[in-house]
Amino acid sequence: MKKKLSLLFLIGIILQNVLITSCKKDEDKTTPNGAASGEITDTRDGKVYKWRKIKDQTWFVENLNYVTSDSWTYDGSASNGDLYGRLYTWQDALYACPNGWHVPNDNEWNTLFIGLGVNPTEVDNIGWMGSDQGLQLRATSGWENGNGNNSSGFNALPGGWRYTNGEFAHLGVSAVWWSASDSSDMKAFTRGLGHEINKVYREYDYKWMGYSVRCIKD
Repeated sequence: MKKKLSLLFLIGIILQNVLITSCKKDEDKTTPNGAASGEITDTRDGKVYKWRKIKDQTWFVENLNYVTSDSWTYDGSASNGDLYGRLYTWQDALYACPNGWHVPNDNEWNTLFIGLGVNPTEVDNIGWMGSDQGLQLRATSGWENGNGNNSSGFNALPGGWRYTNGEFAHLGVSAVWWSASDSSDMKAFTRGLGHEINKVYREYDYKWMGYSVRCIKD
């Protein structure tokens, strides 16, 4: 009898450990390559965003779609907002991310690019840099003649931009995001991708242009 009880007790412990391990895996929401991922709900409007840990940083893997006074959906289309997020002026972008998240500064963008293989000596340059980092960042669908492999998990989509005169351009072919770092009183740095080149770029532009926002965890 004692042997049977001991055996049942041992089986119970094994099953308990299996159950705990299984539950822990579900809670961690790990992706196949081991990088943590999940979702957060923006308590301001109830929108849900996916996030992913890329190297040592945690990024949204979709563009922000929170309404501010100086932000727009491409061509005023709600469906474009759902897919590509909104286009923000730099000033509005700075305060648009949910609590616990922020617009990445220039150094944080540099960290992302270097982590994907851009030479550290290049990242402070203006213009195109790297080799295949655009391919790593672009989503596997949604781009005209230039889908990526999304090996980074960043899932970049070509949301285009809004000019200061109110015109929209480059939907389907370009993605540009604000950096929290400005280059002068009138301009701030941006990071971007194109559809027919696998490099990435760093630029600066007028702060009242409309560009996308990606949030990074505090």
